[in-house]
Amino acid sequence: MDIKQTLSEFFRFVHRFGIIRGPFLFLKLKLGSQQNIRIPGIAYPFSLRKGSSDYETFYQAIVHNQYLFNYPLKPEVIIDGGANIGLASIAFKSMFPGATIIAIEPDKENFEQLNINLRPYNNIHTLNVGIWNKKAILKITDKYNYGKWGMITEEIEKNTIGSISSVTIDEIMQTFKLDKIDILKLDIETAERELFSSGYASWLPMVKVIVIELHDSISKGTAMPFFKAISETLNNYSYYQLGENTIIVNEAAVNENGSI
Repeated sequence: MDIKQTLSEFFRFVHRFGIIRGPFLFLKLKLGSQQNIRIPGIAYPFSLRKGSSDYETFYQAIVHNQYLFNYPLKPEVIIDGGANIGLASIAFKSMFPGATIIAIEPDKENFEQLNINLRPYNNIHTLNVGIWNKKAILKITDKYNYGKWGMITEEIEKNTIGSISSVTIDEIMQTFKLDKIDILKLDIETAERELFSSGYASWLPMVKVIVIELHDSISKGTAMPFFKAISETLNNYSYYQLGENTIIVNEAAVNENGSI
């Protein structure tokens, strides 16, 4: 990392956590102490894995506050699709402590760390499956060499070592008896192409806010099915861009149930 980037990160820590806590946290992490991290405003400590992409995930989700948005509702149900090690779920819990969160992560090692980080919280359910548009068997690989924050799911014909099951949004809603999803966060590393290619008409109108990271920079054509599904299914929506996240507010669903 060059000096300019290091200084940029340092000042981001200071801005986010204050002139005393910020430098302390920055030095602690840079010196390799990534266990039992305590952050102001977050109820419980969490840990990162050394030698992984966890620091980058932490920087985006917690330091850079990439999920901080003026949400037009007080969510009761949040689905965290592509939950990685649980930091987005933690960020949402710090904003909405009363919400029920369903955190979904396909990679086994990420899922193990996710469960460690989320264990202290109430009303968080974790699933080690891949979000897809139908019942399928999936393999998960670091196809593009991005590390643990860029694991790719792809459909295969039969079970192999390390393969996982898929889950659809409809199945999640049925399992947890949901008639709505207040926030659907998706960072599913190109699987948005499959998710929004078919089968979305039944559940998409029930989602009030979508927060999605699209991955055309990794694989061309992943964003097109998403925008096509939104334009075909939602009659009244607002669009925002917040850093790497695209945000869609389903105005009809929000207004039907009231906003805060």
